Parts: sequence; C-alpha cells; structure tokens
Amino acid sequence: MYNLLLQAADDENRFLDLEFFDKDIYDLMLRALFNFIVVFIMIKVIYRSDKKNKNYAFTFYMFSTLIFFLCYLLSGLKLDMGFAFGLFAIFSILRYRTISIPMKEMTYLFMIIAIAVINALTTKKVSFVELLFTNVSLLASAYFLERLWYKEGLSEQTIEYEKIENIKPERRAEMMQDLRDRTGLDIRNFEILTTDFLRDMARVKVFYKQVQQEIHRITDLMTTTMINKIQLLLKEEMNDLTLSLRSKFQYSFTPDASEGTAFRNKLGAKYKINKDFSPFITGEIFYSMSNEINQFDNFRTEGGLSYGPNKHNEFNLSYIYDKEFNVNKPETMHIVSLSYVYTF
Repeated sequence: MYNLLLQAADDENRFLDLEFFDKDIYDLMLRALFNFIVVFIMIKVIYRSDKKNKNYAFTFYMFSTLIFFLCYLLSGLKLDMGFAFGLFAIFSILRYRTISIPMKEMTYLFMIIAIAVINALTTKKVSFVELLFTNVSLLASAYFLERLWYKEGLSEQTIEYEKIENIKPERRAEMMQDLRDRTGLDIRNFEILTTDFLRDMARVKVFYKQVQQEIHRITDLMTTTMINKIQLLLKEEMNDLTLSLRSKFQYSFTPDASEGTAFRNKLGAKYKINKDFSPFITGEIFYSMSNEINQFDNFRTEGGLSYGPNKHNEFNLSYIYDKEFNVNKPETMHIVSLSYVYTF
C-alpha cells in the first residue's frame, strides 16, 4: 500500500510522462548562458562582417543554440550505434542550396558548433577552469588569426564588368584602376570568374579594404576624470537569495574644466546555487543634474555568473548593456566583462 502511495505521488509530479521539475535546470541555464557569452564574443567582437555577410550572424546564433540544447538534452540518453550514425547523417547532409557559403564563414560555423558541443557535453570530471581555458583558447586563436595575423581583413564582392578588352593580362593594372574609379572602393585585388564574349561581359570578384568609422569612447573615467562620490549600500539576505540596493551621488571634474553630477541607483539580485556558483543580475539608472537640465539619460544592466572556489578567489563573467537616451547622438555599448577578485 505504501509503494502504491509513493507511485501515485510521483505520478502527480510528472507532465507528458516527464518529471515536472529537476534541479538540473540550474546547470542547463548556467551552461546556456556561458555558451551564449562565448558565442557572442566570437561573433560580435572577433568576426569581421560587412553588410553582405552580416546575415550569417543569425545562422551562427541559431546553430549554436540548436546544437547546444540538442547535445545537452540527449547527453543523458544511451543511444545505440544506429541512432547515433543516423543523427550524424542528418547533420552531414545539411547544406544551403540558395547561396554558397564562403570558406571563412563555414569555418566560423564549425567553430560555433564545436563550442556548443564542448559546453553542452562537458562532464563533471572537467573543472570549470578547464572549460573556461578551452573556450578562451578558441577565442584567442580566432582573434589572433582574424585581427592580428590577417589584419587587412579584405571584403569581397562580385560584379559584372562590360569592358571586355581590359581582361587581358597585360592590361591588368588598367583594369584595376578602372574598377577603383567606377566603384569607389579601395580594391586590392580581383579575380575574373567567367567571361561571356557574346555579351561582352565578365563576372569579376573584387577584394577591397572596407573603410570603417571607428567610434572612440572613454570608458574608464578614472584615468582622465577626478570623481568624488558618496554611496549607500543596503543588502537583504533571504537564504540563498541576496537583494541589494546601492544609491550613489557622483561628482566628476575633467581636465577640460567640464563638470558632471549624477545620482545613480542600482538594484541587484544574486542567487547562490551551491558553494561555488552564483548567477547575478543588476539594473542601474542614471539621473544627471546640471545647471541647464536635470533628467534621466542612461540605463545599464548586467547579468553574469560568479565562481568562487574559496573565500579568497572569485571569478566573474558577465555581459553589460549600456544605453543612453534623452541626449544628442545617444550611444549603446555591449560589453563582455571577465574579472578576477582576490580578497585578503
């Protein structure tokens, strides 16, 4: 009778023949967040994209999410050899028939898939530091090759060229100059793909240096600005959940004699999953005060994961979204932060 009651109680906690809630959901959420941050750095910071191939970013994000959840949810199943080969065959026949993917974009796609598989299937035998080192190594390799070694970063475009007489090898320099004058691009090289003498037309792929307007913004005000501040911090601990409210009055003075006063309020929440991991999220609103106008003009939110193996060491990985408003030419910043804190 007792066993029947236990079985009935267990059946009440199931939905679609699945257990309704399991503590593994925390592991899934943390891994998914960590994987998204790594992929975000790879695509947003490292990957060179122009208007033509920027659409690949959607494919990269969706493939990473799809592969991650597929591998994680199937990692606990004992798949037979036939099913495993069938699953591999499904991915092996995936292709895009409407457009040919360049070699570099295909390489990024495989890197995104590999990162998702690593972050989803890593077992408890591997420490978080080892997993972090693996992801950082992949990011560092991509950054070195993309931004330092091949720093020229040429973009490509295919055009139809009607001056068929210029395709002769001895007139290559003249054709190069003609392409630069007519397109307005800083063309460094070109390649003739096909030639149609009936229509006096040639398809040419040009490789050009894309001109990008860099926006420089000082983010570390402490190096150029004298800041005086008064702040009040309140914390409330409720078991594993910690809520905090910080109010700060800030006065800054820059070398160009400009002044700024702001009243900042920051609300945060931190949940301790276990003794090592604690995800957190914060939101901060800026209220600027001056002689001319007083208004809210900036909002900043941060979400991330804190890893503290002991009371002295703490690693923090987070994403910061900073948005200006009610100002001329408002700016939006996306920041990925990796910090280490040592407490004496």
